Amino acid sequence: MNKLTGLKIVGAGLVIGAAVFIHYRSVNIAPENAATAGGEASVSKAAVEGPGEPGKTLMAGYPPPDYDRPVTIASSPITPQTYGVTEVKVGTTSFLVQGKDLYAFSGGEGGKWSKIAEFPIPDESLFKKYRPKTEIWTYETEIGPATGSARGIWAGYKFYSGEGCNGLGGAVLYDVKERGFGVFRHPALVACAIGAIAVNDDYLVARTYKQGEGYSSVCNGVVEIDMKTLKAVSYVPKESEVISDHAPAPGAKLLGDKYAAPLEKVVSGEAGFEKKDAPNWSDAEREKIIAEGLERYMFRVAREEARSGAAAKEARPKDVRSDHMWIDNSKAAREALQAPPEEDNAAGTGDIDEKEVVGVFSGLAKKEFMKVYGGLTDITTLRPDAVKLSGKEGAKKYYCICALAQDPAHTDYDSSMSFEENAKHSRVGCFVLSGTRPARILKLADVPTRRWRDYSGRCVAGEAENEVVVTFSGDTYGDQVVSRRYAVNPAAWTSELIPESSGKP
Repeated sequence: MNKLTGLKIVGAGLVIGAAVFIHYRSVNIAPENAATAGGEASVSKAAVEGPGEPGKTLMAGYPPPDYDRPVTIASSPITPQTYGVTEVKVGTTSFLVQGKDLYAFSGGEGGKWSKIAEFPIPDESLFKKYRPKTEIWTYETEIGPATGSARGIWAGYKFYSGEGCNGLGGAVLYDVKERGFGVFRHPALVACAIGAIAVNDDYLVARTYKQGEGYSSVCNGVVEIDMKTLKAVSYVPKESEVISDHAPAPGAKLLGDKYAAPLEKVVSGEAGFEKKDAPNWSDAEREKIIAEGLERYMFRVAREEARSGAAAKEARPKDVRSDHMWIDNSKAAREALQAPPEEDNAAGTGDIDEKEVVGVFSGLAKKEFMKVYGGLTDITTLRPDAVKLSGKEGAKKYYCICALAQDPAHTDYDSSMSFEENAKHSRVGCFVLSGTRPARILKLADVPTRRWRDYSGRCVAGEAENEVVVTFSGDTYGDQVVSRRYAVNPAAWTSELIPESSGKP
């Protein structure tokens, strides 16, 4: 008998009760991707199959009152047939999953959809916990496919893993009776996105994938997890592990639709996949979870992850450093984005240190970028480097800083526009700022980010006096490094690009 036959038989008799459909007094409709207290679902670049609307936070504040069916949010009706919406059933009750939002239908002729919960989205601190050996530049994870079970609604996590981005995999259960979440971070799932999921009392089966820049692969294949023993096995196509590739090598084999074979056919052997070992917990870890009880374990993990995320936000330092970025999250830095910079100190005294630089710099950089294009208001400051420049009063301390500027109304490359138009919406620039008179900056250069937020810049002292070197690169994607050397005149507050013929930087 097929292991997944039970997936088609939904347990009956589960009493949800009218308490699930709570009436609330107020609702605020927020723009797409607006942040809420529960965190924001990020937007993935691609999916292997059935990609829906990206996870969007459409509601702000507290949960909304009941809506007549269909739900209308942001002028778009949400029905079970809406692209990007999954309708699942628990018992006889219908639920809709859109992004991380979960709706329930009260049933009957005059029934209404009610938003009852938001699936938890793991934050970057949890990525470091579960995948400590994996380097990332940008983190994002969202809710993927969903399915109903006798106990509640299961959903898989999905994410993009290319161009420096990555995320955290696993599955999450909304228990309808308990009205709470449980999280299942099995080792076979944490490094993969999920493209399809099916669950019954005995097995969880997930089609995993990895979506990179221009290609997709099977990751750990179709993973089958025994929910009693917690052991996992993988089913992988024999001919290839590459699903798609926009520029395949000559003779490369691509799976295409073969990998989208029905899950029940894969685990029964009808799809012709090869059974292999999958990543698993150790025997000791499995025994410990089984002794605790899987559901109790999942609820505990969900609580611990929620506390971990909250603690990470509370304890986040004022300055966060990595090899790629230096970001100041201090109050002064945040206010600098809104407030105009102060005028020069006439005396020219009072050096600012590295921690104060970004708070001063961000507002100034914002004004410079907006001279290029008015929408470049979202500024991310990269690591500043101290340099010494010599003027009339001798050598003084300066900072050489690069920053990314993004138009928040255009958060991804728009293929309907030309490259020149897209280039206005996402740029990286490098500047010089005085350590003693920090009310003005000198722009050396700014360029398009090429592949949308993946490009970074570095600005450092050169070998010659009053020389600075600007380097632009997509340092995780094999882009050619672009370097420029500038001769800076601090007295005149000007710079000149040194011809390439004068030597390599």
